[in-house]
Amino acid sequence: MLTCAPAVVTLFLDLRGGSDVLDDRLLEILVCPLCKVKVRLENDRLICGRCGRRYPVRDGIPVMLPEEAEIVTEPPSQRDGEEDSGKPAR
Repeated sequence: MLTCAPAVVTLFLDLRGGSDVLDDRLLEILVCPLCKVKVRLENDRLICGRCGRRYPVRDGIPVMLPEEAEIVTEPPSQRDGEEDSGKPAR
């Protein structure tokens, strides 16, 4: 069984908002493991600003594995006119 120190657990969970909400401190450092671009939280998914992959958040813990991500056909910048992180496209 894997155990975590209380400080690590509080990094994953925002105790003010309940166990299913990501802590803002964690969200600030998370990036897409493939693109290395920051992700944004939408409901129970973390969305990559470049490739659009949607990573699940389960029990307040982000699952940042490419094989667990939902893949969308168009990057977010093409879907809704938003800019990505300012880095050039591939």
